Amino acid sequence: MNGVLLPIISLGAFLGLVSLPSLAGTLVGQVGVRMVIGAGCTIINGSVNGGVNQWGTLDFGSHADLTNVVDAQTVGANGNIQIKCSTGLTPRLTVDAGLYASGAQRFMRSTTTAASTIAYALYSDSARSSPIQVNMPVNIVTSGAAIDIPLYGRVAPTGQSTTTPAAGTYTDTLLVTVAW
Repeated sequence: MNGVLLPIISLGAFLGLVSLPSLAGTLVGQVGVRMVIGAGCTIINGSVNGGVNQWGTLDFGSHADLTNVVDAQTVGANGNIQIKCSTGLTPRLTVDAGLYASGAQRFMRSTTTAASTIAYALYSDSARSSPIQVNMPVNIVTSGAAIDIPLYGRVAPTGQSTTTPAAGTYTDTLLVTVAW
């Protein structure tokens, strides 16, 4: 124990002999704080998976055949996918052809039979009267409040190679861009 106390006492005595410099002045200054909010848009109810934005699913549901028109709207995990933009902006929505398109016609493809496809069309309005053409921008009318992303789909019996495609799951992936 004496071996431990002696160095501590010696260190205390040494520190008492060494004088520390005294403070001789004070400096006071300012630091500016700032933040810039730029005009832009935000997607609500979207998510990110592996670094890729996921803006929902256009799910046409389950059906026995394609003898009737089937409609769908983009939906996310927590409700409709919405966009909210700064007041005064007129964003544009552009949608590519998807993975399985043929020319301007978009197709979903069977996950088990690559040759089996289902044609579908996209629209920018719920009445499905304004088609979204491949890579053609569609203006989105915003007011600063959140609105549903105007992405509606339709599978119609006309334009199909058959109204009784092979049973299974049909998918496609679209690249959707919002620019302002």
